[in-house]
Amino acid sequence: SITHIGIMPYVNIDNSLIFGDTRLVRANEGGLAWSFGSGMRYYIEDWDVVIGGNGYFDRDELTGAHLKQWSTGAELLAHRWEARGNLYQTFGNTFDLVGQNVQAGSTAFVGNNITYTRVDTFAEALKGFDAEAGFLLPGELAETIDLRAFGGGYFYEGENIDGFAGWSSRLQADIGRWLELGLKVTDDERFHTTVSFSAAVYFGGFKSEEHTKRSAIQRFRDPVRRNMNIVALESNVAAPGQIAINPDTNLPFTVAHVNSNDLIGPFNGTVNEPYR
Repeated sequence: SITHIGIMPYVNIDNSLIFGDTRLVRANEGGLAWSFGSGMRYYIEDWDVVIGGNGYFDRDELTGAHLKQWSTGAELLAHRWEARGNLYQTFGNTFDLVGQNVQAGSTAFVGNNITYTRVDTFAEALKGFDAEAGFLLPGELAETIDLRAFGGGYFYEGENIDGFAGWSSRLQADIGRWLELGLKVTDDERFHTTVSFSAAVYFGGFKSEEHTKRSAIQRFRDPVRRNMNIVALESNVAAPGQIAINPDTNLPFTVAHVNSNDLIGPFNGTVNEPYR
């Protein structure tokens, strides 16, 4: 789970809106991610629709790896429906070692040493795209709280990870003008089924001068819908046969095994041939 804050300054010129978008994300268990982006939206009055494009640079340390990507997106926003898509492209070092531990039950005596299986955990950033379409649900209540339903899909792949696709579905509602609530479900073969809940509080924002009817121009203030962090997959790689090292000497621990009932020998102190 994450906590995030964003700042979206903008300039409104006639039917155009030019905006910046800076976001800071902190994992509630530690780690940061941040984004710098900008874009433009244009209101087509004859069609009552807003078209927009945007671009971003993202840096992500949520997994412990230092991951980077750029992305670009396009959107269509009408009063009752909308559609969008985002392309994500990683660059630089796309995977890194983020953790090591000992596999449970793997420790053993071999000769005069202690061996174990080390498990290396790697995080790899994934490139890909997502797209979704949504609509305002019918009914007076849905109109009042701007209750919208969305469906879409995504595809991701990495340098060491085969491509995989998934689907997403979400609900979104505005409680008053300042509080947005969301519920999202995704499913794919890598991350399996994930359910997430979101809440966002908004301050300020674009206010339409049109009061006679609901219009798509009132959606100028909507945030850009995209991933809050770089999609990354963690995987474990087992490295058996590791020898335990004494940190004081930087040499392997030497263990002498003793069995007073051993009468055969050759008595070299190993686990199979202990001293008497």
